[in-house]
Amino acid sequence: MKRPLIQRIFQKRSNSILQKVVFLGGRSHFPSVRVRCIEVANAIGCDYITDVDSIADIPKDKEIFICVKPLFNKECLADLQKRGIVIWDIHDNYCPRDFIDYYLVSSKGAYQKFCSYGKTYIIPHHHCNFSGFISPSRLRGKPTWMGSPEWIPSDLNFDFEVYNSKEITTEQVYDVYRNSTILLNIRASTSITSESVSEHIRINPGIKLINSIGFGVPSISSLEPAYLEIGPECTLFAKDSEDCKNLVIQLQQDDDLYNRLRNNCIFKASQYSLANIAQKYLDLLTSKV
Repeated sequence: MKRPLIQRIFQKRSNSILQKVVFLGGRSHFPSVRVRCIEVANAIGCDYITDVDSIADIPKDKEIFICVKPLFNKECLADLQKRGIVIWDIHDNYCPRDFIDYYLVSSKGAYQKFCSYGKTYIIPHHHCNFSGFISPSRLRGKPTWMGSPEWIPSDLNFDFEVYNSKEITTEQVYDVYRNSTILLNIRASTSITSESVSEHIRINPGIKLINSIGFGVPSISSLEPAYLEIGPECTLFAKDSEDCKNLVIQLQQDDDLYNRLRNNCIFKASQYSLANIAQKYLDLLTSKV
């Protein structure tokens, strides 16, 4: 899949700042590193390095470091901050409180949890429909679930397609969404009782619903803060597994309901496009940092 170029019109000052920026990613197979490190860096025209575990691998001319799950300990971060500005993009409950100049979060829930750490800015995730093409409405089939294996909702008593997001390429992710007619933004209910999972849900970026919106695909979601923030008009919320099954049947059979959700997704898709989200990074780098 060939991605369209994003037109960029910068002043000289912006260009000079971008030349100093480098995105530093952890393991490149992590979806969050692919999305928030590689894809964003490419969109705004910055360098990036993934699987980096030593600041010795970072070019000396870089002065602004955007960290996306980097493999750094506290000592590395201290040395990195001596070289310039360290921005930490928060993706889970681990977040260093020292040697960080700015924090990025992708939801209001994460902002509420981490804003006391220091200067914190909200930049949502972007969807992966880089072509902007919305598939035509068609006969609805089995619903689709995509994510990490530990979150598979095994308690659902109906058939659905499952895709491990850690084992497929960005192009394959695109194809899955493009060919889906109903998406499941659901996690296993048996896992929600633990405190660590509750905290994970609190700061969840809602990327499943964002991708549903980006491709114009109606979905069924768990009742989680990020989904309520992003687009409650674009999805149906399931109370339990039986309710989820009934909602699937509704979306398969009710054309008016399906098309209303689909149109709401299409209307909102540009809000979470890569071009729009990239501009938020540019605004931050040129006006705040």
